[in-house]
Parts: sequence; C-alpha cells; structure tokens
Amino acid sequence: MQLPVDLGDGDRLVLRDLPTIDDVVATVTGDIERIRRYEAWAHEKQSHEAMERFTRFLLTGYRSGSTIPTLITHDDRPVGAVTARIDPARYSAELGYWIEGGHEGRGLVTRCCEILIAELVSRGVRRVVIRTAAENERSLAVARRLGFAIEKIRPGAFPVAGVNHDEVSLVRSLVAG
Repeated sequence: MQLPVDLGDGDRLVLRDLPTIDDVVATVTGDIERIRRYEAWAHEKQSHEAMERFTRFLLTGYRSGSTIPTLITHDDRPVGAVTARIDPARYSAELGYWIEGGHEGRGLVTRCCEILIAELVSRGVRRVVIRTAAENERSLAVARRLGFAIEKIRPGAFPVAGVNHDEVSLVRSLVAG
C-alpha cells in the first residue's frame, strides 16, 4: 500500500506516526464525550505518553505485518483513524475506526476502509470483521456500505465505561464465490 492516499478536498489517509501524537490527542480530547459513547479506549487518560505507547505498539505491528495503522487527516490535521489488525494464521483481519464529529457524514471512513480492505486482499486476507455496539448506528452504517453482514450479536459483550452494550460482529468475505 502506498501511503499517503489523497482523498481530495484536503483529506488524506496517512500512516500513523510519532510526529502526529499531540495532534491526535488534541483531536480526541476535543471530541471526547462523543467518542466515549462507544469507545472503551477513550475512557482512559488521553495523554502524549499514552498515545506514544499505543502508536509505537501499532507501528511495531505494522513492521511485522500484523497491523495497518492509519490516520485520516484534513489539511494535515488528524480527524480520525482506521486500523486493520491482521491474523495471518487465520487469513483474517479486524477493522476499527473512529472519526471526529465534524467530519462525519462525508464518507471518509467508508473510503478509507475500502482502501485498507483492498490492501488486505493483496495480503491474502480472506475475511474481515468489524465489531461495534448494537446502538452505534453510524458504525453499523459504515459496515453495511462496505458490504458487511451481521454474523452474530452477543448480548452485553461490548463493555464501555461500565455499560455492557450488545456487540454486533459483522463480517465480509474477501474470497470470490
């Protein structure tokens, strides 16, 4: 995959990296209440140090081929993220994503997921999973636009800040036929 990818209108998909840490923290903290609704990680303290540890972890996975950690930027400022976690032994991957509220509804997450899915196909991945809370209509809509179908619903299996949401696992086969 050749990053960055120009998405037009000042938007790009870029590899997550260390110089963007403070900007990512600022974006997350600026929209923290909305993000916290369905993201357990957003309930942790948002700091440079914590984001640096997480980014280093993701980049180690990128070098080993087990993650593709990207940021969505607008005018070079992070406004969201899409990450693929790859399980090569199972030929499968899981996609996770979030976007700042002011950039919702523009199709950015869907387009970025499509780019990552194409990369996953090139790496031999045959199945992709998205997990989200059943009440997270925006996340479910992205998954549906990408051709994912509900595989299962696990009651109470999506804990966020003491609330156990029902977890929806959506899958998409990348194998033709």
